[in-house]
Amino acid sequence: MRTIRSSRVSLAALTLLCASLAVGCASSPDARFFALSSLDLPPPGAPAADALQVIVEEVEVPALVDRPQLVSQLDAHELSVDDYARWGESLSAMLTRVLVDDLARLFGSARVAARHGSSTVSDSSLVRVVVSRLDARPGRQVLLEARVSVVTWWDTKTPHLLPFSLAVPWSDARPEGMVAAVQQAVDELARQVAALVREAEATRG
Repeated sequence: MRTIRSSRVSLAALTLLCASLAVGCASSPDARFFALSSLDLPPPGAPAADALQVIVEEVEVPALVDRPQLVSQLDAHELSVDDYARWGESLSAMLTRVLVDDLARLFGSARVAARHGSSTVSDSSLVRVVVSRLDARPGRQVLLEARVSVVTWWDTKTPHLLPFSLAVPWSDARPEGMVAAVQQAVDELARQVAALVREAEATRG
């Protein structure tokens, strides 16, 4: 009898636990997905035969933030990972896609493409962006720091370098505010990368 009573109590407790979990799951908010967009500029036209050619390597992003969820920095040691606010694609892939499209729009008629794997590059300037920091601090700012290099096909031993750093205010803790701040930083990064490519192209004899 003691064994049966114990089984009944355990069964009742298990039923109550399952019901509580079901209620909790039913009340969980739906995940929201965010994406970065290209610069608000006209799409590029058809490139001329002698158009500038640019290849963009996949943008490198710290593993700390290259995850589906939006990640913010609460203090020097604590992170907040928002399971209900997510990027629509890999952050590295998204930054690469946006940068390629931004450069194409900024140059107007250049041939700009992403580099896939270890494919060979000829007659093209090679752009590499390594993001060292993407710190989003709620109520304060989003800080984007990156190292940019451009290597021309006619002088592969002399890279053109750019240390990039930009802090954009993020006045609230909403994910929309964080995405907007990241967007602003990426827009400026694209403009400075384009300027560096033009600078590198000017050295062509």
